[in-house]
Amino acid sequence: MAALMEQLLGQDINCPIAIYLFHSEYEEFKCSSFIFQQVVAEIWLKKQASKSKFSAVDAQKDSSPYTALIPSEEDTKVIGETFTSTSTNHSTILFDPVVEKGIVKFEIQNVQRVHCVGIADESMRYSPGEEPGARGWEKMAEYNFEGTIGRNFEWTDDNATFKTDDVVTMELDMEASPRTLTFFVNGKEQPNYVSKVPAAVRFFVHLSAQDQAFKIIKFETLPEPTAKHDVDDADDWRF
Repeated sequence: MAALMEQLLGQDINCPIAIYLFHSEYEEFKCSSFIFQQVVAEIWLKKQASKSKFSAVDAQKDSSPYTALIPSEEDTKVIGETFTSTSTNHSTILFDPVVEKGIVKFEIQNVQRVHCVGIADESMRYSPGEEPGARGWEKMAEYNFEGTIGRNFEWTDDNATFKTDDVVTMELDMEASPRTLTFFVNGKEQPNYVSKVPAAVRFFVHLSAQDQAFKIIKFETLPEPTAKHDVDDADDWRF
């Protein structure tokens, strides 16, 4: 019964078994059976509890645990692994843990018009409304949707653009000398990468407009790097 009701609650239908109505943020409902009403109430409460966890979001089972450092819960909605901007404010979302060693992959699906991804020195923290460079361009590096890598007011634009539904991957190699950050779009390594990465950094994703959204696919440690830096016109962009 519970499985059936979960299925019903996940769809916008008018069913003779259970009729539910949604009103504002409280999502009130009613059912044609008192027993079914109890089941639905239990499932509904569990759903609300899971939606309230904005500041600490668990990764998928095949990824390492992570925590999203969201500047404002009023600007960002989180459902499962999907983060959506609910306002016109900038939101630069950092992710713990801090990366200090190993080879680490951070991969997202660009659900809707993500502005940019990147890394920031571990000392960085963002307030609501701040862009990635708001607290010092010299302490971060970004890769934006136009295919441009930016750092310290310098830009290079030979990488691929990324659009809605594309998969964007960042690979940090903290064992390399110098340390590197490589970008991939839909699995294809991009020619321009970042070198001389600081000793401790966090990944970030930047949302700059309402309804922009992304989904975390992977945040994991790799046994060895997949980046080759032997693609045509490969060039390092120093941190």
